Amino acid sequence: MNKGRLIGVTLSLVLMYVSIQAQVNLPLNSSGKIEFVDVVKIDSVTKDELFKKASNVFGRLADGSEKSVLLDKDSVNGKIAGELKFLVYSQTEF
Repeated sequence: MNKGRLIGVTLSLVLMYVSIQAQVNLPLNSSGKIEFVDVVKIDSVTKDELFKKASNVFGRLADGSEKSVLLDKDSVNGKIAGELKFLVYSQTEF
């Protein structure tokens, strides 16, 4: 095997290992499920506009094949919370 091919194979193996390890560092909640939660301050949009857009998103998700659950909808305080479940990856054998 020539030197260039050996370097290419080694580099490919290292990149595959790094991409596999990247999947391990996902944020988990107390039940061990992957969970993303973040609060972002947006000054250019009103509370009512954001609430309407979030309500529309949950409405569209409920019509699709994903499993979405609206947990809390409070238009007075402008808060909406929900859960979306979808299949990320499934493999039975190597």
